[in-house]
Amino acid sequence: MELLIAVGFFGLISALVYFVLASKAPIADEAIQRRLQNIGLQSEARTQIRLHETEETTLWEQVSNFFFGDRELPERFNNAARSLHQAGYRGNRAVRIYWGLRIFLCLAFGFGGMLLALTSGAAMSDFLMLGAVGAAVGFMLPFLTVFRKSRARVREMRETLPDTLDLIVVCVEAGMGVDAALNRVGK
Repeated sequence: MELLIAVGFFGLISALVYFVLASKAPIADEAIQRRLQNIGLQSEARTQIRLHETEETTLWEQVSNFFFGDRELPERFNNAARSLHQAGYRGNRAVRIYWGLRIFLCLAFGFGGMLLALTSGAAMSDFLMLGAVGAAVGFMLPFLTVFRKSRARVREMRETLPDTLDLIVVCVEAGMGVDAALNRVGK
């Protein structure tokens, strides 16, 4: 019974810490604003528009590169890419970061569960069970976060689409061109 309480407490604290830290992750709006500024600056200089900034490789990308290599990810990751795109994270880099984070958390939570079993003096079966439960929790947390964010974003788009279309129609009926109406509604 004490072991189940320890597992539940470990899972609850881990989930709370993860959701607190995940909510402070950089928002896609900041990336969009950076890209728009890049486009504006580069169009003035009449250079080629560069949509993806070259940044340093993150820890999550390094973990992903360790397990998958530097090559293009296989077709089986298309569902993850679609979910990430719906959540607002675009590009192959987002998929690599997602899988790197997922693998890292799986290992970290698995070893954390084993460490918890060692410090509590649990039996070998409990040691293995806590390691497996920790690994499963760590592997599923990024998936659940992306799933939650993607569903919320898709729901928000579905709710705002009728109002957006209505505003575009009103602007076009008022005499604006379609481009001007799209710019006006976008602002």
